Amino acid sequence: MLHPTTKKMDQFLLIIFLKVLLVSCNMNPDPLSEKAVHGTITPANPYKQIKYIPLPEGYNRTVENTMSFAGYLRNIGLKESTTVHLF
Repeated sequence: MLHPTTKKMDQFLLIIFLKVLLVSCNMNPDPLSEKAVHGTITPANPYKQIKYIPLPEGYNRTVENTMSFAGYLRNIGLKESTTVHLF
């Protein structure tokens, strides 16, 4: 048999745990539903690789070997979809 003080402490800890759990849970099941834009068409990405993205006016790309890390990054393929998912 548990000591009465131990039983009360267990109940107290259980209540604290449940309160923390309820406060930390998001009560809104779909937070993006209010912000969602319906009926819009997402255009396709016009740039197939990073190197095709235009630079701001006055900037130039440095010349890099295609076997370097910079060359690798410039040749990474980009996805066609421009959809941004907010998680």
